[in-house]
Amino acid sequence: MSAAVAIEYFIATMLRFVLLPALLASGLGAGSAHAHLSSGSYLRLNISGQTINGQWDIALRDLDVAIGLDANGDGAITWGEVRARQHDIEAYALSRLRLSAGAGDCALHLTQQLVDQHADGGYAVLRFDAACPPQAHVLTLTYRLLFDLDPTHSGLLTVNDNGNANTAVLNAQRMTYTVAPGATATSGFMSFLRLGLEHILSGRDHLLFLGVLLAPALGGVRRRGIWASLIEVAGLLSLFTAAHAVTVTLAAMSIVEVPARISEAAIAFSIAVTAADNIWRFLGPRRGMIAFGFGLIHGLGFASALGPLALRGWALIAALAGFNSGIELVQLTLALLAFTLAFALTTPRFTMRNFAVPNLPVLARWRPAGLLLPLCSLAILTVSAFWFVDRSFLLVIQP
Repeated sequence: MSAAVAIEYFIATMLRFVLLPALLASGLGAGSAHAHLSSGSYLRLNISGQTINGQWDIALRDLDVAIGLDANGDGAITWGEVRARQHDIEAYALSRLRLSAGAGDCALHLTQQLVDQHADGGYAVLRFDAACPPQAHVLTLTYRLLFDLDPTHSGLLTVNDNGNANTAVLNAQRMTYTVAPGATATSGFMSFLRLGLEHILSGRDHLLFLGVLLAPALGGVRRRGIWASLIEVAGLLSLFTAAHAVTVTLAAMSIVEVPARISEAAIAFSIAVTAADNIWRFLGPRRGMIAFGFGLIHGLGFASALGPLALRGWALIAALAGFNSGIELVQLTLALLAFTLAFALTTPRFTMRNFAVPNLPVLARWRPAGLLLPLCSLAILTVSAFWFVDRSFLLVIQP
């Protein structure tokens, strides 16, 4: 065997037995069992004439990381522990929020501190007034909460300006937001599109579900072609996104609110069922209906992202349109990348069909479409079953 053939054989083997399984099983690594519980807060400003007040909902789990609320270390944050640290919470939060008007800063005065329960857990609720310089024509908000501890943290901002709603998503790349009272409201469509992108890419279990949903089509991509395969699965992805949109919309309108423990366990169950179907087909032609049904379940995992914003009218429509567009864009992009990779790995150049290599091991003659799908599905089934037990019974094996 020539040196060139030996090198190509080595590359093909690495691609087939190392790279492809690693890509398909990338979601199996260690990580949070609650993959949708990202770090975020909800900040609302209300402007009525010269009066400005606000409400800031900050997750207790984030405050615990920042200043340590769990005094006895039992993993449960009680009202007594929060009340004992109220002054520390106020000092920490207000030191990371700045509101300026013109050349001067607004003085922020905390008026009330409460605790509220959202779908994804407990939140500290800080209500405050802002005393700004008179005749301020432009307000600039600077947001710096938790960026030093978690660069992926985001703050979802709503500014109600005399009845007009302005929305934005603040993060480490965009820490400031400027609003001119009385000006035309901004929809925040692009901000929520980016939020949808980030929610998918940071949702390890969502990526796993997407993988097991698309995996059966990967084996036939060489026969059907990349674009035909993508069109075939686009219907499944669209059904999945449409179902997402239904539950996220209901949650954003405060019609449905499901505790994160239940929704996260249901998401793990949906992954397990879909992975099992890849091993032993029992869903049959109902895979589209299953994609829609499980999309409803997965949408509950994202419901906490928009629900507490309390948006209405055009602001709500723009936020939902941007959020769901981001989800669909990521899904189609990942599907295109997966089909392109599968097509490349099943070409004769990589399958070694053009090379007569003597004594080629049995594994090297194995085609990815043969055992790779059931083996990877079995691995994902095992992990998702573990997630289901962990989330259902609050074992917190994965912190």
